[in-house]
Amino acid sequence: MAVASKAMNGTFRLRTSKVAPPVVDVFGWCTWDAFYHAVTPAGVEAGVHSLTDGGIPPKFVIIDDGWQSVAPDPQFKKRVDHISDHPPTKPDFIDKPHVTEVVEFGRGDAGG
Repeated sequence: MAVASKAMNGTFRLRTSKVAPPVVDVFGWCTWDAFYHAVTPAGVEAGVHSLTDGGIPPKFVIIDDGWQSVAPDPQFKKRVDHISDHPPTKPDFIDKPHVTEVVEFGRGDAGG
C-alpha cells in the first residue's frame, strides 16, 4: 500500500501518516439513530440528559428527522433562472412551537 501511495506522486497519504483534525476529539450526537422520523423536543432533551448523566455530554447535537427524497419535491421542480426568483424568506417551519422549543433548548446550557 505504501508503494502505491508513493506512486501517486504525493496526491494522497495513508491514514497512518495523517494527523487527525481536532474535531474528532469532540463528541456529538445525531438524533437519527435514536428517533428516525419521530424527533421531538422532549426526546432530544432526554437524549442529551441521558448522555450527560452517563458521563459523555455531547458538545453538539445534529437534529435529523430524515433524509431528502431522491425525486425533487413538487414545489421545487420549477427551474430557477436567477436567485431573484426566490427572494430570501423565513421558512414556514421556523415558527412552529416544537422547532422553537428545540432551538431554545439548544441555545441553553444543555449538557456542556
